[in-house]
Amino acid sequence: MIKISHLPQIVQQHARNYKAIFHNKAQYQHFKQYITGLMICEDKTCTGIQSTFLEKKSVNSLDHFMIHTQWPEADMNRKRVHDLQHRPETASRAEGVVCIDDTLSHKTGKHMEEAEFHFDHSTRKMVLAHNLVTTQYKDIHVSYPLDYRLYHRQPDKTFIAKAYANLDRQIDLFNEKQYALEKLKILLDYRRRVKRFKTKIQLAIELIEQAESFCIKAKTYVFDSWFLCKELVKAIESYGKDWISILKSNRKLLVNNQIVNVSQYIRQIPPSSYRKIQSKHGHPYWVFTKTVRVKSLGKVRLVISYDNPQLQGDPTLLVTNRKDWEPVKIINTYELRGSIDAFYRDAKQHLGLEAYQLRNANGIKRHWYFVFLAYSLLMLNVRRSKLNKRLTAKLATIGESSRALADEVTVSLILWIYRNFQKNKQADEVIKCLLA
Repeated sequence: MIKISHLPQIVQQHARNYKAIFHNKAQYQHFKQYITGLMICEDKTCTGIQSTFLEKKSVNSLDHFMIHTQWPEADMNRKRVHDLQHRPETASRAEGVVCIDDTLSHKTGKHMEEAEFHFDHSTRKMVLAHNLVTTQYKDIHVSYPLDYRLYHRQPDKTFIAKAYANLDRQIDLFNEKQYALEKLKILLDYRRRVKRFKTKIQLAIELIEQAESFCIKAKTYVFDSWFLCKELVKAIESYGKDWISILKSNRKLLVNNQIVNVSQYIRQIPPSSYRKIQSKHGHPYWVFTKTVRVKSLGKVRLVISYDNPQLQGDPTLLVTNRKDWEPVKIINTYELRGSIDAFYRDAKQHLGLEAYQLRNANGIKRHWYFVFLAYSLLMLNVRRSKLNKRLTAKLATIGESSRALADEVTVSLILWIYRNFQKNKQADEVIKCLLA
């Protein structure tokens, strides 16, 4: 990776909006370096980022900034969302949506704080990871994350027994007092885990409250079937907002005063009842819609859609509280949710969402907020490129925006080398700086 001699213009331009959050120049400088490193560096750890800058500081200074120094990371995130809401090109719109979802940040270090074993649906295995529940704003023009909550598994009754058994295998390492103290630590850790536990639904409701406090104008929340429950939709509707979700085929419907599951109901629908529609993205669907009663949800509109005229395969089942909406509007609105997978992919591939080696929980949580900020700045870069008619090469993706910043840094480095030679510095001096 090339050395960074100057901060990218986009960082210099936007960093000043966050200067008041930090207590001194050193913190502010680390802030600018970390956000630059996430967008440009190949190695997105504290050590990797620190080593890429020509202006050298202590090896541990960036690590210390992320873990130990006092500054309000939640205020940084709040400021980020506030700024996005006050820019015409990124302000939220009523026709946009707020997506609720979760993702795993896979880890290997067993001593990393708050990492736990979670079920990975892609591999069908239990994996060591941090599990983030997130909200993201999305419309046809822009998308960006809003906030996150870290999910912790509820400790079961065997937690203490397993911990005690593991301690007993090391009993020779402790005297009687130390052994009693270690047992007390296990008990206190168990109580801490029980106290902090919240379900993903509870965390999602917290994120809904947070999105509303951010004054996000989107009138619709979208989420998959995992989050579809009475408590969540009630929280959304309490703000006068709408929702669309996937419905599982085993959910219960009340039809003609009889309770049937969705899959049974679908088999009763004649093929002639389906009609063809086309989504805003040009995808054809064959749909059937009806207002039904779903157990625990009440009266809702159900949309059954296939992607082929033969009605083969498993249909997509969408459900919403907007009983007056046509199927094409319901499908078009829910299709906006597809961008959340693109966000997770970009954040992991280009911005180091999973690349941290920080073991401290405080530093890890700050890292995620930095990833959100880096993504937002790159998204702004993409958005402005599309709006700027004078640009011959427009940026279309987060990856292209990141590579454009790397090109900018390369040019800055070349100019730095040129200026040093103009000052009659010897080639070995310049090379020594570049290789340091």
